[in-house]
Amino acid sequence: MPPVRICAGALGDGVPKRDLVISRQHRILVASDLAHEMFGTCDVLIAAKDLIDVPGVFLDKTIRQIECYHLLMEAHQILCAEGCPAESFYPGPVAVDTPSDTQKSEVRQVLPGLLQDGYVPIAAAHIPKKGSERRLLVKKMLEQGLTLAPRETECA
Repeated sequence: MPPVRICAGALGDGVPKRDLVISRQHRILVASDLAHEMFGTCDVLIAAKDLIDVPGVFLDKTIRQIECYHLLMEAHQILCAEGCPAESFYPGPVAVDTPSDTQKSEVRQVLPGLLQDGYVPIAAAHIPKKGSERRLLVKKMLEQGLTLAPRETECA
């Protein structure tokens, strides 16, 4: 499946600073009063695939092969990727079943509690469960001319 390309400046003035190519499931932090109205919090994480209606954000079908690197931390974090607030690896139930047995063994050595039954990760920001809700937020923000880059981002 092709990755999502977020062109430089597509999410706001200088956000991202350069084109950013990420997996469809990778989430970007969006913050607005509209998000607060919809979800009860200003900060929400939106999957890249739910941003493809934003001008300058698209599935890049020219990329035939991609190598992904995941940053796994003790807790889910918001990081800066080319000046764009994005999530670290979120160890949800689907994601922790994806690695190979060798990778799982390495994770157990560093973060032993992560792969235990009953482990519940805590998200760095609200993750709306329904794709339709995420896409509706993006649509409304675009209709209102709002930037998708968080206000006063620490990534500046």
